[in-house]
Amino acid sequence: MEKDKKGINFFICFITGILLVIIVVSAFKAHEMHQERLMRVVNGKIKETALTCYLLGDCEGKITLEELYELTDLERIIDPITNTYMNEELCIDFIDDEIVFC
Repeated sequence: MEKDKKGINFFICFITGILLVIIVVSAFKAHEMHQERLMRVVNGKIKETALTCYLLGDCEGKITLEELYELTDLERIIDPITNTYMNEELCIDFIDDEIVFC
Protein backbone atom coordinates (compact mmCIF):
# COMPACT_ATOMS: atom_id res chain seq x y z
CA MET A 1 0.00 0.00 0.00
CA GLU A 2 2.83 2.40 0.90
CA LYS A 3 4.57 1.69 -2.45
CA ASP A 4 1.38 2.54 -4.33
CA LYS A 5 1.14 5.95 -2.63
CA LYS A 6 4.77 6.73 -3.48
CA GLY A 7 4.22 5.63 -7.06
CA ILE A 8 1.09 7.74 -7.40
CA ASN A 9 2.81 10.77 -5.81
CA PHE A 10 5.77 10.35 -8.17
CA PHE A 11 3.42 10.08 -11.16
CA ILE A 12 1.51 13.22 -10.12
CA CYS A 13 4.76 15.16 -9.64
CA PHE A 14 6.06 13.94 -13.00
CA ILE A 15 2.89 14.99 -14.86
CA THR A 16 2.85 18.33 -13.05
CA GLY A 17 6.47 18.96 -14.02
CA ILE A 18 5.82 18.15 -17.67
CA LEU A 19 2.76 20.42 -17.74
CA LEU A 20 4.75 23.21 -16.10
CA VAL A 21 7.49 22.95 -18.75
CA ILE A 22 4.91 22.98 -21.54
CA ILE A 23 3.17 26.05 -20.10
CA VAL A 24 6.43 27.98 -19.64
CA VAL A 25 7.66 27.19 -23.17
CA SER A 26 4.28 28.12 -24.66
CA ALA A 27 4.18 31.41 -22.75
CA PHE A 28 7.72 32.26 -23.89
CA LYS A 29 6.90 31.56 -27.54
CA ALA A 30 3.67 33.57 -27.33
CA HIS A 31 5.59 36.51 -25.84
CA GLU A 32 8.23 36.34 -28.60
CA MET A 33 5.54 36.17 -31.28
CA HIS A 34 3.77 39.18 -29.76
CA GLN A 35 6.97 41.23 -29.77
CA GLU A 36 7.67 40.24 -33.36
CA ARG A 37 4.20 41.36 -34.43
CA LEU A 38 4.59 44.69 -32.61
CA MET A 39 7.85 45.34 -34.44
CA ARG A 40 6.29 44.31 -37.76
CA VAL A 41 3.58 46.95 -37.28
CA VAL A 42 6.11 49.67 -36.40
CA ASN A 43 8.40 48.76 -39.31
CA GLY A 44 5.39 48.68 -41.64
CA LYS A 45 4.44 52.20 -40.60
CA ILE A 46 7.98 53.43 -41.26
CA LYS A 47 8.16 51.64 -44.61
CA GLU A 48 4.76 52.95 -45.72
CA THR A 49 5.68 56.54 -44.89
CA ALA A 50 9.09 56.18 -46.56
CA LEU A 51 7.55 54.67 -49.70
CA THR A 52 5.15 57.60 -49.96
CA CYS A 53 8.04 60.02 -49.48
CA TYR A 54 10.11 58.35 -52.23
CA LEU A 55 7.20 58.11 -54.66
CA LEU A 56 6.32 61.78 -54.19
CA GLY A 57 9.97 62.68 -54.85
CA ASP A 58 10.60 64.26 -51.45
CA CYS A 59 13.19 61.61 -50.50
CA GLU A 60 16.21 60.52 -52.51
CA GLY A 61 18.92 57.92 -51.83
CA LYS A 62 19.55 56.68 -48.33
CA ILE A 63 17.82 58.62 -45.59
CA THR A 64 17.65 58.31 -41.84
CA LEU A 65 14.57 58.10 -39.70
CA GLU A 66 15.31 61.63 -38.48
CA GLU A 67 15.21 62.94 -42.07
CA LEU A 68 11.97 61.05 -42.64
CA TYR A 69 10.49 62.84 -39.62
CA GLU A 70 11.53 66.19 -41.11
CA LEU A 71 10.31 65.46 -44.65
CA THR A 72 6.94 63.96 -43.72
CA ASP A 73 4.29 64.44 -41.07
CA LEU A 74 5.36 61.23 -39.33
CA GLU A 75 5.40 61.61 -35.56
CA ARG A 76 8.28 60.22 -33.51
CA ILE A 77 7.84 56.48 -33.23
CA ILE A 78 8.18 54.66 -29.92
CA ASP A 79 9.74 51.21 -29.89
CA PRO A 80 6.95 49.02 -28.45
CA ILE A 81 9.39 46.64 -26.77
CA THR A 82 11.68 49.09 -24.98
CA ASN A 83 9.17 51.98 -24.72
CA THR A 84 11.82 54.42 -25.93
CA TYR A 85 11.97 56.45 -29.12
CA MET A 86 13.25 54.57 -32.16
CA ASN A 87 16.86 55.21 -33.11
CA GLU A 88 16.81 58.24 -35.41
CA GLU A 89 19.95 56.99 -37.16
CA LEU A 90 18.00 54.07 -38.65
CA CYS A 91 18.90 54.00 -42.34
CA ILE A 92 16.18 53.62 -44.96
CA ASP A 93 16.70 53.05 -48.69
CA PHE A 94 14.50 52.61 -51.76
CA ILE A 95 15.82 49.71 -53.86
CA ASP A 96 13.93 48.04 -56.72
CA ASP A 97 10.61 49.63 -55.78
CA GLU A 98 10.92 48.35 -52.22
CA ILE A 99 11.83 50.00 -48.93
CA VAL A 100 14.68 48.31 -47.06
CA PHE A 101 16.48 49.08 -43.83
CA CYS A 102 20.20 49.39 -44.43
